[in-house]
Amino acid sequence: MDRDHHQSHGAKRRLPGHHRENDKGEGAAAAAAAAANEDDDEDEDEERAHYTRVCDSYRQYATFHITREIGIHRRRLRTLSSSSSSSTTSSIEHMLPPSLIPRTSEYDERRSRLHDAAIRNQYFLDNALRHSDQETSQDALRNRRGQRGRDGGDGDGGKGGVVGWVTEDDISKVDSVLKSVARDWSAEGREERTVAYDRIIGAVTRYAPLLSLPGDDVDGGGRRRAYSVASASSKSASAADGPSNDDDTDVSISTNRPKEGRQGTRTATATSQKTTTSVIRVAVPGSGLGRLAWEIYSRGYSVEGSDFSLPMLLASDFILNGRRHVGDVCSSLSSSSSSPKFAISPWMAETKNVLSLETRLRTVIVPDVDPASAMEMDDVDDDYRPEFTMLAGEFLHLYSHFLPGGDGRDRRRLHDDDDSSYRWRRKFHVVACSYFLDTAPSLPHYLHAMYHMLEDGGLLVHFGPLMFHWSGHGGLIPGDVDAEKHGGRSDDDYDNGSAYERRNDGLDSRYLQSIDYTWEEVRDMIVNCGFVILEEETGIPAKYASDSCSMMSVVYGCVFCVARKEASSQNS
Repeated sequence: MDRDHHQSHGAKRRLPGHHRENDKGEGAAAAAAAAANEDDDEDEDEERAHYTRVCDSYRQYATFHITREIGIHRRRLRTLSSSSSSSTTSSIEHMLPPSLIPRTSEYDERRSRLHDAAIRNQYFLDNALRHSDQETSQDALRNRRGQRGRDGGDGDGGKGGVVGWVTEDDISKVDSVLKSVARDWSAEGREERTVAYDRIIGAVTRYAPLLSLPGDDVDGGGRRRAYSVASASSKSASAADGPSNDDDTDVSISTNRPKEGRQGTRTATATSQKTTTSVIRVAVPGSGLGRLAWEIYSRGYSVEGSDFSLPMLLASDFILNGRRHVGDVCSSLSSSSSSPKFAISPWMAETKNVLSLETRLRTVIVPDVDPASAMEMDDVDDDYRPEFTMLAGEFLHLYSHFLPGGDGRDRRRLHDDDDSSYRWRRKFHVVACSYFLDTAPSLPHYLHAMYHMLEDGGLLVHFGPLMFHWSGHGGLIPGDVDAEKHGGRSDDDYDNGSAYERRNDGLDSRYLQSIDYTWEEVRDMIVNCGFVILEEETGIPAKYASDSCSMMSVVYGCVFCVARKEASSQNS
């Protein structure tokens, strides 16, 4: 299966109700902040509308898939009735298996199984919505019925009696979320994770190992370890042995959903300002459902994940933080107070290269580990406790403040902590990228930002192919050149009211920035940016959110690369 690349609608994602930090500066800084706030107010309606649309796509998921099956049912009936004679119709029906012949018990059973799979996925999505304090599919249904009653039975609720339905493209993004949930948080996705994540985690632990501080007690030698280091397997075992008693270990998700009158959720593992330099900080851009970020954090590192896909972030927030908020909604597969488990059918939307209905609708259990287990660090001194945060936004908007001359205005508003003015300036020791570099509209700008967000000697760790998500649109064609010659325009102003610009009007500007590069060219950019290549491996076979039972499989020949940042004086 090809990697889906459902980008966010805007450049920067904030959920409604996002807290803006009060600017404590004066003079020009305060004036600049005030101007920035005015600009942000212009985007607020767009941000809120996008968030509402994403929530709508979650709550309308089952309705779309059930309706799609109704359409297929009608198509079968038309196909059978279109034959020129009854004998032909009878012959066609005789060819079909009973499960494809309308009005048979096998056919009804097939439709029932498809319906159940859609409801099963909707149940997971409804829990994610409830966790974010949003209306679920059942809430929406009750509200529509109530609206119909108030309107005397006319319409279907909503303004003017019309439901604001999302598009098929919106629903396909939710299908991609479910596949990513299976990839990151199910036992079936372990093979894919092993190929990519194990290499990245191995590089982090080799080149940026957790150290003990002088005078600390460790192994009876008069020192204590600065960090709680645990392997993923040991964490999984502890989660299986029994539930945690600590219900206050939320990961801080900086999409800042409003909860119980609070703006956002603070992490319970925040590192104090005086000891920040003792903690190894790892950035995981494009973290998606958050498993790689969580795995690194579970080994004792402070981790900051980020992603620009709001559909992904809603599910990620629920997986990482949801165990405290599911018990009062409805029961799940988990009977304990540990992380709730759900059965989902992530490949139910697939209709091509399907071996059987059983393989298409099969379930996976998520999550396969208790995410809260990584936060049980009672033996760790608070001064050295790592932190785990997730940010919502486009990479450059989150981290361009590290660039020379960057003011960090966007980043400051992503935090509601009192010490955010300090925290957003802290550089990282590692940037860990899994299937991320090729999502850049402009790869040189991403690499430049990564260089400056790293401490001297910091690591850039990359694994992935070069799909270049913004490639394939916005190219110059001969007709554009002819129009330029006829109009007397030069090559330099073809995007200024030209035929090229008119033809691509409405196309996301990131398509117009994107350039495809070979790995050799990317490697040269990494070196020229100021990195030294420490490890490089090419042609690694890897899949991405693939269906192991599908009749078609896409295998990438991925690159794994570890690079170390040289002194910043060489590239400023």
